[in-house]
Amino acid sequence: MRFSVVGPSAPLRGGIAQHTDRIVEALGAEHEVDLYPLIRQYPRWLFPGRSQLDPGARARTETRIALDPYQPGTWKRVACDIAGRRPDLVLVQWWHPWFAPMTRGLLSALRRELGEAARITVISHNALPHGAVPFQRTLARHGLGRARRFVVHAEAERVRLQGLVGRGATIHRMPLINLAPEGAAPDRRVARQALGWTDERIVLFFGLVREYKGVRDLIEALPLMAEARIRVVIAGEFYEPIARYEQLAERLGVTDRVVFRDEFVPEEEVAALFAAADVVALPYRSATQSSVLPLAIHYRKRFVVTDVGGLVEASQGLAEAVPARSPGQLAAALDRALAAGPELDESELDRWEVAEQAFTLDGIRRAFEGVARAAAGSPSGAPADGATVVVSAHGECPDLEDTVRALVEQVGVPQPEVLVVYDGDEAPLRARLAQFAARGVRVVPEPAFGLNVKRNRGLQEASHDRVLFTDDDCVPDPEWVQGMCAALNSHSVVTGRVLPLGVGVAASVREGSEARTFRGPLAVLLPWRAGCGNNLGVRKAHARAIGGFDARIGVGTWSGAACDTEFLFRSLRARGGEVYYAPDAVVRHRQEPLGPAVLRKRRNYYRGMSFMARTIHPHSAAAWSTALLRVCGTAAARAWSGVRLDRSGWQIHGAEFHGAVEGFFPPKPPGPEGASS
Repeated sequence: MRFSVVGPSAPLRGGIAQHTDRIVEALGAEHEVDLYPLIRQYPRWLFPGRSQLDPGARARTETRIALDPYQPGTWKRVACDIAGRRPDLVLVQWWHPWFAPMTRGLLSALRRELGEAARITVISHNALPHGAVPFQRTLARHGLGRARRFVVHAEAERVRLQGLVGRGATIHRMPLINLAPEGAAPDRRVARQALGWTDERIVLFFGLVREYKGVRDLIEALPLMAEARIRVVIAGEFYEPIARYEQLAERLGVTDRVVFRDEFVPEEEVAALFAAADVVALPYRSATQSSVLPLAIHYRKRFVVTDVGGLVEASQGLAEAVPARSPGQLAAALDRALAAGPELDESELDRWEVAEQAFTLDGIRRAFEGVARAAAGSPSGAPADGATVVVSAHGECPDLEDTVRALVEQVGVPQPEVLVVYDGDEAPLRARLAQFAARGVRVVPEPAFGLNVKRNRGLQEASHDRVLFTDDDCVPDPEWVQGMCAALNSHSVVTGRVLPLGVGVAASVREGSEARTFRGPLAVLLPWRAGCGNNLGVRKAHARAIGGFDARIGVGTWSGAACDTEFLFRSLRARGGEVYYAPDAVVRHRQEPLGPAVLRKRRNYYRGMSFMARTIHPHSAAAWSTALLRVCGTAAARAWSGVRLDRSGWQIHGAEFHGAVEGFFPPKPPGPEGASS
């Protein structure tokens, strides 16, 4: 493949320039890469630091033509040169609305020269700046308006960017790249001696100091910490008056316990700083993501973050998260991290090593290769390969980690996008799933209750045309996604085999071992035979064409269940409608022993079948016939259970019969006289 990369680069200074250079390094290991660096960034009056140049950095050899943000002629020259190189993907950095005119002009020129937009991808570090600037949203929309494909590094940033560019844009999410310098870190004792630190416990804040990074909260936390032998080292150039922080430390009586290193830390000194530290603090008040977090993982340091932006997501369950602007809770979390000791134990080292894989050059290269393949497959901008898996989750969902782990370990296909749609408090769930955040898993909050509401939200959020559905009590087999995607290449609606997981009363199970296509009047009359919603795949266009999932029926409504059967019913009734059953696509569904919960679910399912006829499709003879068949079938099954003295069957079929009858008599919606004032 060939990639073109546009952005600040060495000898320009800062995280974006380092990010650009690492992308070039990662992609250049196996592909052709052309770099188009900026020759300057901000005017002097706008830049808060001392210098925008890194005297120790050297320009990369991959450079083609330099881009001047303030010379429109260079924008067109760069676009023409890129088009002549015929890249598979063009990557353009975005981080501040000051560069909106340049970005708009460059993207417009690229679209003209390339004749398409699909291969143009904007890497959005901050859709909006950390500090508010006049007309920031207008400038951001203007600058980004000519792109339809984006890369972000956090779910919070994806949501913010989506609000600016609209749902027609394709947004890929991948971790930040690790910016650690090459070479191993020195021994902790040696590093401390070189820095003049002795036996103090060191809490390190690393990076440029700006108000949103919460350094004030870190200083205020220091006198609240339990141990007196603690020193806070703030290593980074101050982009606001340092006197404010010095005065705060003096007022709190901790001047001798705070070290201010007000300078841009040279790359060759980064490893020693982290090696000497006990704990790394990221006390940010707001954030999209932070390049310091991958450094803490790389150098195997314990770290504490605030629950803002994408910090918890990127932590992958390794760090304790506390609310922003909470010095007391920050102090307690730092105390706990320090008490655990400066060295990680063997199990912790394994977890840190696994977490680091998300930030490696190889991992980032593979991620951008996936973006390039998606762009090549669809000139319109929608990813052509892969699939989105929607997991509907509710309550405690104890099996959810097993579900998600099975999805990120799928074989034979590109890593699927996994959306966990949840209607509860998302913060604890994000923490539970943080270990999977770098593997394409994200939590999608959906405040409205209902299984079909979650499925519709998943359809709305899905990046791919092939959308697969399963539930939080199912565990897919390793080749599940591969089997479903293969079937969806030829069919619009696919169901798969559902085998029991654990011991209990068989529910939502389909064990047929032969592939078949359901179509015609008999299939419409018996839609439940076509499959289950816990192993369902659809083409997004088909789902939209038949109106998506009906939120009036199913779990979370009075009907209680049968929402998947209703969707299959409409799919089969559609013109040319059919449902393909793929027995090689297997999920395993958790079973429950006979008890009140099982009886309630059986009653709800049959209630939903009758509700479907009575309320959802009252003019459909097929729906009424289906419901009446269920009433008669459950009555006969219960009678036969009585003849055989089968107590379990008597209970189960009794619940089913009562539900089937009950569904014909839904409660009336409250009228105006019943509304509360």
